[in-house]
Amino acid sequence: MSLFLVATACNKTVSPTPAPTPTPTNSALSKMEVEGNTVNITYNSDGTVQKLVSQPPANAAATTYVFSYENGKLKEVNFGSKWKYTYNGEQLTKVETINPDGKIRYQNSFSYVNNRVDETIQYRVNDALGLTPMAKTKYQYYTTGNVSKKEVFQYINNDWLKTEDISILEYDNKVNTSDRFENLPLVPNIIFAQNNPLREKWLDAQGNIDSNVEHQYVYDTNGRPLSRKTLYKYPGLPDFSSEIKYQY
Repeated sequence: MSLFLVATACNKTVSPTPAPTPTPTNSALSKMEVEGNTVNITYNSDGTVQKLVSQPPANAAATTYVFSYENGKLKEVNFGSKWKYTYNGEQLTKVETINPDGKIRYQNSFSYVNNRVDETIQYRVNDALGLTPMAKTKYQYYTTGNVSKKEVFQYINNDWLKTEDISILEYDNKVNTSDRFENLPLVPNIIFAQNNPLREKWLDAQGNIDSNVEHQYVYDTNGRPLSRKTLYKYPGLPDFSSEIKYQY
């Protein structure tokens, strides 16, 4: 039950890049491809997402994610199991993962500072124990709205332990068309990257460099990414690269 995940990575800092350029006409992303996995995206007439079909390689079974809305807000995404979305006004506060038997198994909670997501916490839901914390991410932002840092924690021995620190050092000045589709659960109403990230620095729990990450894009004439090649540079290890392709 997964799309492919692409690694990218509130205090305010000065952004090293301009604010987003206007979204070009007909910019809706319709297809993503990486390592043989394909995701096709279909939209409703009002521009909201209708469904996603994730097709793994080697003719493995596809997963279809069907979106439903209530009062203009995403209410559920069904894929055999389902995600259920809860709001406080316009802000998404909770996404519950519900199994086909109707039991809630996971919960992602969102908190805000200055109308930006400040923290997300993932819980496991147990019938007897209730919510058990699993992971947490803290966010910092540039003034343009792009995330400048993500601090990742795991809940171990009844305490939050930082496991990773991801700084996004540079963005381009083009509109990001894919961020909302690249992580689970899908939250199309929240965009953490207004632009496309160019350089990242990943630190481990001890503050040592785990990886330097570089993204290289090919754009169409409207400034939309057609492909993104990502190079991971691990100290003392061979470089690793991956590529994702986009269609509109």
